Amino acid sequence: MRHILINKFVLATILLILTTTSLYSQEKAYTIELPDGATARLGKGRIYNLRYTVDGGRIVVSTSLGIMLYDTINFNEIYLISKHARWTSHLTMNPDGKSFATVDENGKIQIWDVGSGKHLKQLNNVVNVSKMNFSRDGRTLSILAENGSVLLLDTNTRKKNHEFKDILDPKQVNPWTVSINPSNFVIASGNDNGIVSIYDPFRGESKEMPKLNVEELVYSLTFNHDGSLLASRSNSEVRIWHPETAELRQKIDIDPVGGRIAFSPDGNLIANYTYSGDIQLYDVKTGKKYRSYDPHTAFINTVDFSSDMRTLASASEDGSIRIYNILTGQQIHAIHDYIGDFTCIDVSPDGKTIVAPSLDLNTCLWDVETGNLAKLFYRVRHNPFEVLAVDPTGEYIAATEFFDATIHLHDIETGQFLKSLKGHKERIVSIKFNPDGKTIASGSNDNTVRIWDVKTLTVKHVLNGHAKDVTCVEFSPDGTTIASGSTDQRIILWDANTGDEKHVLAGHETDIVSLSFSPNGSKIASVALSSEVFLWNVSSGKLDKVMHVSDSTISSVLFHPNGKVVAIGSDTGDVELIDIESEKALHKFSGHLAQITHLTFASDGNKLVSLSDDGVIYVWDVAGR
Repeated sequence: MRHILINKFVLATILLILTTTSLYSQEKAYTIELPDGATARLGKGRIYNLRYTVDGGRIVVSTSLGIMLYDTINFNEIYLISKHARWTSHLTMNPDGKSFATVDENGKIQIWDVGSGKHLKQLNNVVNVSKMNFSRDGRTLSILAENGSVLLLDTNTRKKNHEFKDILDPKQVNPWTVSINPSNFVIASGNDNGIVSIYDPFRGESKEMPKLNVEELVYSLTFNHDGSLLASRSNSEVRIWHPETAELRQKIDIDPVGGRIAFSPDGNLIANYTYSGDIQLYDVKTGKKYRSYDPHTAFINTVDFSSDMRTLASASEDGSIRIYNILTGQQIHAIHDYIGDFTCIDVSPDGKTIVAPSLDLNTCLWDVETGNLAKLFYRVRHNPFEVLAVDPTGEYIAATEFFDATIHLHDIETGQFLKSLKGHKERIVSIKFNPDGKTIASGSNDNTVRIWDVKTLTVKHVLNGHAKDVTCVEFSPDGTTIASGSTDQRIILWDANTGDEKHVLAGHETDIVSLSFSPNGSKIASVALSSEVFLWNVSSGKLDKVMHVSDSTISSVLFHPNGKVVAIGSDTGDVELIDIESEKALHKFSGHLAQITHLTFASDGNKLVSLSDDGVIYVWDVAGR
């Protein structure tokens, strides 16, 4: 009898593989095209969610770059799709197997065809979405809004069927501790005191699950696929509940590490995936551990089971997607370079390496020429870097974390923390090294510029002159002058040795956001969120000319190493090369989806690197343009 069952399983598996192969074997994998003029796109974007299609033939991945689809035979890229202006934070599969829905941070919901990747429709929605799921029949999308309301949208008519306002306190809205039953839209939520509550929006009735004398915050909460079971996860255990009767069906002891949970499609297994990168499967009926899997090296964002229960896919902040054989526990495939949401950039002094930290706490070193990831280090239990500069020797970086008033020095090869520079009273927004590497200039929201001695880790000078936030600082190429821009609409030139004020450049009518010295140090280009670039004479402090060079708002400016051209980035995501003498655009590079925040040239001037609010980095070929 056992041999018969095994033979049936093998036959079914072979038929499934053959069927899937026939469905998808005609799909030819190809490299996702780059925008015109780009030589590289760094990273594939930060992963927010991952789901198998209903038939198990594909994996859909929502990222900061767009939505990527892979086949599940060779794990080749099929296509990259995006209609969102911002990153897609959530996705859900329609049980009919034909479509899936995505939503971005602006609340725009799009429906896509699974087979072709074709956009089908946009649903009318005016709220920011915290969580989104299809109903079991696929006709309704349930939306948990950030304001604590729940909406039910008809996927055919695109209209709102129901809206239940103020179901939850907005402070308690968390996509991981709230779950909506796909069968009857009952809402389950967990709080910091370990209480799990269930609310029926149609009846207006609520109830609480028994606390069982454990007061631990609820990390994760989820219904199984038919809504017949509810699982809650605390720091030390997983509980399985019957949602109708509030009966505790199972209690599973787990290692005391924060994490999340997910049911298998048949409801017989539950995956526990942790902040430390571990994955364990538990048998729902017995409560015993079924299998452990090789861990990721960082926080796991999400996991999903294939519908045939053969494989498990996981996505982590370490930039990888891993595919495991559920039965054997072996990893059968890995997809790398899923890194994105970059926060700032700088190029090494030799022009060969781009240093780019990301919101997912990775700091990446990329090869400028090839676009390949050369090195990566992950910073555990920290906030992301917001500002970064590479020292002239290329040996270490100076950086600040988001909203931080401290500069941290790290080894560029290992990421190891070295030293701290403390003194600013508010957020640091700009850091630059003197070309000689002996001093650092930093600008802050405390209205000051500080000059630091790198060797002694002390402040040499505190430069007081701006009436409002400092937004940007730059050293002149010879290291003798510091220029600082501010929301007081002025640029101040300082003596880098004495800290004395040399000139005040006034003329902008809005906040200055970016400035750049010419290669010979005689000129400064500045922009202030307008369509104009101001060109200043450094020795006299006088305005040479105003260049009207864009129909968009300019957010970043940078001199080319030849001194005859400036690169500008706009709020539309375009990057342009402007001839200074003629004020004509030499070339426009389009590819970013949001405002340009950083521009930097390789030292030879042949490559231009841009970073946008979309979190994506492009390397552009500017040689001969």
